[in-house]
Amino acid sequence: MSQLKNLTLFAVGANLFSGPFPLPLCNLSSLKFVVLNFNNFHGDLRIDIGFVFPNLQAMVLGGNAFTAEIPASQLNISNLQVLDLARNAFTENIPFSFGNLHNLYRLHVFSNNLGSGTKDDLRFLTLLANCSFGEIPSSLGNLSQLLYLHLENKI
Repeated sequence: MSQLKNLTLFAVGANLFSGPFPLPLCNLSSLKFVVLNFNNFHGDLRIDIGFVFPNLQAMVLGGNAFTAEIPASQLNISNLQVLDLARNAFTENIPFSFGNLHNLYRLHVFSNNLGSGTKDDLRFLTLLANCSFGEIPSSLGNLSQLLYLHLENKI
């Protein structure tokens, strides 16, 4: 894969691949779209995603078994527009520093076990079978650009 220096899209969704995040992708800094959803990838996402993929516009990792926390390095991807981390096993809070992602407009984090914290200008937010807030967080009222809010099951 290291010979694919100009590759901009890597999509292998719904193929039942397994193992940790495929590290050979880290040699492809030209990637703009990484789609690994609905496989059996697992483990921590502790790679420096924001530094490895500086041109990334969409990262779709939903439907796997990634664990631990959402990597802070993802917060350094200035072009990121879509981040799908739904249906994994993340357990930490959604980082408040998502506010640094000025182009992010779609964030999917449902079906994890996350805490709170969001980005003020999100337009799409889905939290299903996800959080244990006990009540709808008042901080959602700060999402002045929100067009779509889907809260369901165990909020």
